[in-house]
Formats: sequence, C-alpha cells, structure tokens
Amino acid sequence: NQCTDKITKDASPLTTFTYTHRDEQERKNAKDALDEAPDLVPYVIALNRGVGSIELIDEVDGNTKKFVRNGDYEEVETADDYCLKTCVVDKYENGVRQPSETVFLLESSKDFTPDNEPRVTVILPLHSIDVGYEAFDYGKIPHLFLHLPLLGTSDWALNYIIHAPKFSCDKENRDNVRFSGN
Repeated sequence: NQCTDKITKDASPLTTFTYTHRDEQERKNAKDALDEAPDLVPYVIALNRGVGSIELIDEVDGNTKKFVRNGDYEEVETADDYCLKTCVVDKYENGVRQPSETVFLLESSKDFTPDNEPRVTVILPLHSIDVGYEAFDYGKIPHLFLHLPLLGTSDWALNYIIHAPKFSCDKENRDNVRFSGN
C-alpha cells in the first residue's frame, strides 16, 4: 500500500499526540486521562522494547512527566519455560527526578512470535524491599495489555498484568479482545 509505505518510510523517530478540545467536558476527560496515564506508562515502556521513553506534557497546568527506560532488561531468574526479568523506569516530574520504578516481567522463554517477542508476558505486582520482594495491589491498572493497556480490564479478578501479542482486538475502539492462534 503506497500510503502505508509513505507513513512508515518517512516516520519521525519521535511520536507526538496532541489533543484539542471542543468543549469543557472533552477538556475534563483529557485531564482525567492525563492524570491516570503516569500509572500506566512504566508498564507500556516495559512491554514495548522499541519505546525508550514517554513524556506527558500538560499544557493546561504547565506540568511535565517523563519516563525513561534505565538500561537493558536484567535477568533475575531463568528456568526451563520462563525467565524473570526486571525493567527499571526512571521518572521525572517537571525536570525533578522521582523514585524509579522496577517492573518485574515473567516471560515465556521457549515460545516466541516471528518478531522474537515472547508469546506471553506476565507483569508481577512486586516491589523490591530491603530483604526480598513485597506484593502490592494493582488497583485501577488494567490487567490485559496488547502493547498498550486494554481499558476496562482493571476490575478482572487478577492481580497481575498479562500481555500477549497474539491478543487481537478491533483497531478502532479496542473494546473486544480475542486470542488468535494456538
């Protein structure tokens, strides 16, 4: 497709999303989404190896939040069928460094997509503490991701995040999820 070729060949190394609002309700919805986005960004960075950083700029309030992958993924433990890795995401608010977040990824180590991505990744609800790890509740974080969060899955009775590239959904509204293939 000529249009698709042009878009991918001339793509900028940076992607920018800008939203304009027709009325006060749209502005409020965008503000609510921008307030919730920082909780999701570390998981988006951890699940998308091609995304090294994300910056959220609130031009209404004049605030910025930046998230940057700190180095490569570190293998914590490896077994026959899985590998436990960590991804450290550094955080900055209005240019001031905040505590980093470590994301724990449990990846399939035998089954990969043609793009060499694990077919299933589970993000575990763990924080490092002085002696080991501590579990936490994801709260309102969506529990299914297809590279990005599938909104509306935060009330599922899970306390971990599942990402599978074999999930598929309607590209327009992402309100159905299917698992395609074996």
